[in-house]
Amino acid sequence: MSHARALSPAAVRLLPPAAAAALSESGRLARARDLPPPPTTRARACERQEKIESGRLQRGCGRRRLLPFDLVLTQAQGALPLFRAGPFDELRLFQRRVTSTHDTEWVQRAAPGDLRRERFEPFAVFRLRAGRGEPVPALGADPRLVGHLRQALGTAGVLAPRRWLHDAPGEQRLGRPGASPGEDARTLDAARGLLDDRQRIAWLESAFSTPPADGAAVHRYYLGGALTAYVVRHDAAGKRLFVAEAAAAARGLGLLVYVPAAA
Repeated sequence: MSHARALSPAAVRLLPPAAAAALSESGRLARARDLPPPPTTRARACERQEKIESGRLQRGCGRRRLLPFDLVLTQAQGALPLFRAGPFDELRLFQRRVTSTHDTEWVQRAAPGDLRRERFEPFAVFRLRAGRGEPVPALGADPRLVGHLRQALGTAGVLAPRRWLHDAPGEQRLGRPGASPGEDARTLDAARGLLDDRQRIAWLESAFSTPPADGAAVHRYYLGGALTAYVVRHDAAGKRLFVAEAAAAARGLGLLVYVPAAA
């Protein structure tokens, strides 16, 4: 049969039909043996998920994500840690009360071990001037967003942040041990994988409906799947979302580290 496969196309056309058909089938089988085995159903699902999420991987695909540096907010009182190095999750936020008005906030990054020594490198800047930013949609006023959330998270999942988050300073993170009772892992995974950054932030912000009193403001910081930094400024006038501008020295460094889930 190895000699028959070496026949030229012109010679094959001279063979009887049955012999030509047998030769064609043997060639097809030989080519099939040379191909790599087809991916498993789980591998195909992970590949589709990776494409959908533009590089964000879920733990179900066998890898977890690590933020390789600390992100801190530098201010006159010192450096305020926003997101610490370690396991990365879009479903965490940092909240702080703001009593003075200012137009700019600087976010710096620190390699492991450099935070205490205050050795920082530029990461991003928030420009909070009046007229900038975009309104954060309230779920009750945006039927299209609510429809998408209901399709992605289920009816019960749409209002879940109101049960799971609380209006308090500091870091809050969904889906970790000891978190709020009643958290549904399926809802959390869907929020990570099926919502974009703005949809996810609007969903989480539904937990915070009451503006701060006394003319103050609250800033809530988020980190998107591509390490884009966001802040929601919440005051008596409502909520506005600001997207950080990547510092020139940090361009190209917005990368996550992927490691085996068992590591």
